Amino acid sequence: SYERRTFHACGPRLSRYEFALLAAEAFGFDSSLVLRATRPQQDWHLLPDLSLNGEATRALLKCPQTAHKAALEGMAAKAGKS
Repeated sequence: SYERRTFHACGPRLSRYEFALLAAEAFGFDSSLVLRATRPQQDWHLLPDLSLNGEATRALLKCPQTAHKAALEGMAAKAGKS
């Protein structure tokens, strides 16, 4: 069921770190403040894959999606940040 799922709706698979860097760039923030999270090596198998992935959204909606950078730049423009 799709009732309680969160869908990532833009572009190809990328990490949350990569997404944060794109968002910082689009909104004019200092991307050097974005820190990469690390996970304990011994527990890597216990943590889920938290990357942003639009495959389920593309399959459900059956429509093309906007690239991450273009979507973020559009949001920044609407917010008056670019």
